[in-house]
Amino acid sequence: MLCIISKLPWCQKKFLKVQIIKGLSQITSFSILLLVQYCFAQPLLGNEKADRGMFDVSTAASFNIKKGLEPNIFYFDILGQYSCRFAEAAVGIQITSANTDVLLKALYTPLHNLRHKIGVGTTYHFSYLYTIGSIHDLLASFEYTLTLPDAFIFFAQTGYMYQWIRASVPHSRTIVISQPSITFAVHFTGIIKKEWYLGGGISSYERFLYPVFANPSFSIDLYYRSRGDQLPQGLYFGLEGILRYSDLFTFSGYPENVVIKSVIGMEL
Repeated sequence: MLCIISKLPWCQKKFLKVQIIKGLSQITSFSILLLVQYCFAQPLLGNEKADRGMFDVSTAASFNIKKGLEPNIFYFDILGQYSCRFAEAAVGIQITSANTDVLLKALYTPLHNLRHKIGVGTTYHFSYLYTIGSIHDLLASFEYTLTLPDAFIFFAQTGYMYQWIRASVPHSRTIVISQPSITFAVHFTGIIKKEWYLGGGISSYERFLYPVFANPSFSIDLYYRSRGDQLPQGLYFGLEGILRYSDLFTFSGYPENVVIKSVIGMEL
């Protein structure tokens, strides 16, 4: 074939070269289109939960078994979440012996199918410290979730946070301290026996805790999510272990808190 092409006149060689390049371009474009359709468009048709919307209500009790500088031993929280095709929202409250926290979150998900979810959102966290003052955290974030049905879930988050602290000083005016920070999170979950979920990850924040960067939490969790065979469908139980680290990226870093958390919830 190469010998035949080499014997062609120059003008025919040029024409043939243009046709080959054109054909390869069309094949490449068509292949990319098929890949995009396979990864994103196809699973979109089968995401029934996203189509009809879903409520999730849960409650959790946590015990701090290694206090460090943290004054709290026991935490109790309630969380309500709603998700549909293009949006998610969450409202929660946590009560401890030293503070009460309130969480508000809204997430826009332009891509939400069986395999992929991309979202941009904002979170507001308020912590009322009974004898000191208050902490306000405002967070803008980008989130991505990859789901391989009945096998694996990967979650990643990055964001920008602005925090301001209001502290009351006796016989003086209120002091306000503000500081920006960034957030990140990576979490892996393996699905075993369809109803059991084993996961772990690292995050610079928790649902009701937003320290400045370099104070991350390492977590490991085990959840049972009923599919209706023995228990009501949507009911789930979970147990989490959380190690909070202080100044991780410096030579003086040390583990500050160890928290054990139990969760029970229902998807409606």
